[in-house]
Amino acid sequence: MATETELAQPDRRKHRRFAMELELRYTLTSGQTGTGEVLNMSTGGLLFRGGIMLPAGELIRADLTWPILLESGQPLELRVHGMILRSDLAGTAITISKYQIHAAG
Repeated sequence: MATETELAQPDRRKHRRFAMELELRYTLTSGQTGTGEVLNMSTGGLLFRGGIMLPAGELIRADLTWPILLESGQPLELRVHGMILRSDLAGTAITISKYQIHAAG
């Protein structure tokens, strides 16, 4: 439960976050790869759960399975590039510096 102090403080995020459940595959600049589940996302960043801690400050590319299909029935994928802001066993927060939507595969 939130304290009175927490309730009085405005949300300092620049972008509104949306809760979602999307599968995610990532690659770090070090070559490390993994999978996870997106918990929430905004135009400026996302939070995902991957079960391990990742190094803050490292660049990351993540591919998200998008919940919309093309008219042909082919799935879409959202690719985001960014940097890991923080990471613990509860989740990893990353910035989004650029993104693109493309057909999966």
